[in-house]
Amino acid sequence: MAQFLNMSYEEVKYIPFDEFEILKKLKQINDYSKTKEGLEILKDNIRYTCTSPDVDKLREKYGKDEDNG
Repeated sequence: MAQFLNMSYEEVKYIPFDEFEILKKLKQINDYSKTKEGLEILKDNIRYTCTSPDVDKLREKYGKDEDNG
């Protein structure tokens, strides 16, 4: 992480937790974007976050949830 941020290890230790979590996700995206497989993963993740699941199709494929009727 220190190399990605171009900071020393000591400086990285003092980044607030919420900011560190965001930076960690940005580093992961950056790492994935360097390979063909990683780009496919990113494309799939974008697609998954932009679409809603088809609940009826899921129930048809996996069966009705016993607890929910």
